[in-house]
Amino acid sequence: MVHQMDIEYLNETVDLLVRDPARSQPTFPYEREIRLYQFQTWIYFPKRSMVELAGSRAAVNYLRQRESKLVTRQFIGTRSVNSTELKRLLNDAIYRKLFDATIGKYGGWSELVQRLERTDFKREVYGRMENAETVCKMIDYRFRYLNHGGTDRKQANISHSEFYRWITGPTLSWRKIRERWSENRRSAVFLYVSEGLGLRLSPRFRRMGYFLNGISQDAANSRHIRRFFGTCAYVSEILRGDDDETENEIRIPATLSRLRPTTQPLSQSDHENMSKYKSERDIMRAS
Repeated sequence: MVHQMDIEYLNETVDLLVRDPARSQPTFPYEREIRLYQFQTWIYFPKRSMVELAGSRAAVNYLRQRESKLVTRQFIGTRSVNSTELKRLLNDAIYRKLFDATIGKYGGWSELVQRLERTDFKREVYGRMENAETVCKMIDYRFRYLNHGGTDRKQANISHSEFYRWITGPTLSWRKIRERWSENRRSAVFLYVSEGLGLRLSPRFRRMGYFLNGISQDAANSRHIRRFFGTCAYVSEILRGDDDETENEIRIPATLSRLRPTTQPLSQSDHENMSKYKSERDIMRAS
């Protein structure tokens, strides 16, 4: 079960992101941009420590941008700050509020450095991106079955979707399929909409400047963000059932229009493959 504070924070993040940016009242500078980057990270790595680290990473870049306006040269991570520079930064409301909400909240600079040393953030998130195909294919099977007239919900349960991924390839053991599902079942619907349906809401790692420009543009694109979450809501509500194991506890506001994505019904080949479920399920589980 997801820790309640995690869910509350993520729900607050969704509420903030689907609002019109012009009407939002951020609680700290660049809140919309930083929360977007955190949610982007959560989609691929639904773990609290990674979400917090994502927020700190993004905030560092905005802090550096602010530093360049307040001091003659940047210093964090390269040399000790002198008293004049420190006073100037601490007296700046934008810098102070941003630092307190994103760096100070989690232990300050020294704690952030230790967390960065313990975690290869970029490599770990990229690893989840590379494995996204497995979870996306499982959700794709379940969603297309139900969205195009399937009435037997047992045919769209997790076990059937594992079999669909296993029998349609590429080759992957059942244990590995289960492992990847376990890693991302909390965010599976969002992962599917981002990767499987092409409405990408994923973090990018080109250069430091991305956090200053690209992420701000993404956060300002409320039309795409609302389309993304509206599609997620539709998919989630189609999948919802008593035996659903996606653990989708994220609340998407009822005021947001639900958007049905364009997908194709399961093919004849898909149905033929799934007809082998009972006879080959045990073979799959032995793999």
